[in-house]
Amino acid sequence: MRVKRKHKGRPLTVSVGLLILIVQLLFEEFRIGYSSHRPYTFSSSPFSFSACLLMKDDNIILPEWLAYHYTFLPLQRLIVAVDPLSVTDPEPILNRYRSLGMDITIWRTDTQNYLRYSKTGKYAEDPQKKPNFNFNLGPDETYSFHLLRQRAFYGACLRTLKEEGRTWTAVVDTDEFINFNYYDKKEGTPSVCHGNSSCIETYQQSIQDGTHFRTKLNVSRTAAEHIEEGLDPLFHTPEKSCIVMPRYVFGSATSGDDIRIPPIFNVSYFHTIRYRHRTSLGQLQPGKSIVDASRYNGSVIKDPHRLYDGSACTGSNAYAHKSEMSFRVHHYVGTWESFRRPGSDAQSLRKFEQRNSMGYSEVDNVASMQKSLWLSEFVLRVGIKRAFDLTQQLRIEAEEEMGKFFD
Repeated sequence: MRVKRKHKGRPLTVSVGLLILIVQLLFEEFRIGYSSHRPYTFSSSPFSFSACLLMKDDNIILPEWLAYHYTFLPLQRLIVAVDPLSVTDPEPILNRYRSLGMDITIWRTDTQNYLRYSKTGKYAEDPQKKPNFNFNLGPDETYSFHLLRQRAFYGACLRTLKEEGRTWTAVVDTDEFINFNYYDKKEGTPSVCHGNSSCIETYQQSIQDGTHFRTKLNVSRTAAEHIEEGLDPLFHTPEKSCIVMPRYVFGSATSGDDIRIPPIFNVSYFHTIRYRHRTSLGQLQPGKSIVDASRYNGSVIKDPHRLYDGSACTGSNAYAHKSEMSFRVHHYVGTWESFRRPGSDAQSLRKFEQRNSMGYSEVDNVASMQKSLWLSEFVLRVGIKRAFDLTQQLRIEAEEEMGKFFD
């Protein structure tokens, strides 16, 4: 059934489904109080975060990544490098977030100037020369080139943010979300103690009596507010400008728990709310970093997991001491539809299946405690209709666009 009206001599067709959606949106606006939502400005935060994001055909999960980190960090400054082999364009999505006051720069193959490719097979960072991406690469060379571009991009991004006077910067991927690192009994003895019984006892006592900073993590605060409070000494240690966070992989199994979100939203469109099953806390993946760009010394980026060598980064390798970190990274596998990319083959499917066969037997307490709080906060900041348009609606449109490559 479709409803038709005359408008300036032409028929205006509106589906009943769309009318129902509009009524639902209006109801939610009234119920939550759209007209009285809390307008948000970055000036109300102690400081705002920056981020360096390298992406390739990630439009399906990009809206949630933006909305989540805009809310949790809060994220204001973003530099995005678009892979030269991308077939989709993230700019329409990024433009929508610019309307929230986010300062977003896009580096493309014709404008970025952080990497030069030599057809002799050698790669070289050269900020003074523009790159040449007009070449054909085999699968192995494509992957090697991606890793090189990733390291070169992170270095150029941090240099740019330093020149702008920015500070704490998230260096994660579009399927990775920064969260509070709440204490969990299942995580075992702290690795930082190296088996020292006195160290272990002191740590466990600080957890029990509530003096450890991890017991003071507050889900109602942003990351910036937590850092500003001074509870975590690492963020106020001058010689530590690079904090390596622990990272956990979440599989595609959905949770049977009751998940409360505004009725207009569908939980299946949100990785951070839908998926709570992860690998064991003892099965750490290489971490990801938060870097103070103002203290970046120009070191060559060695590893996307621990950005540079030496004492400026916490720990001695890419595996973080989870007991000593305020934040952690949740890495979501998602569905095959959100995981695949144009050109995905049987090898890509095997990679997806491998990530989903890692034994996601535990329901993460952070995901369970936080549930959909970030989405509720996002709604309060921007209003229910705008929140819907900037998250679920953008994802629906991205899924439709991506689906055309597989029809």
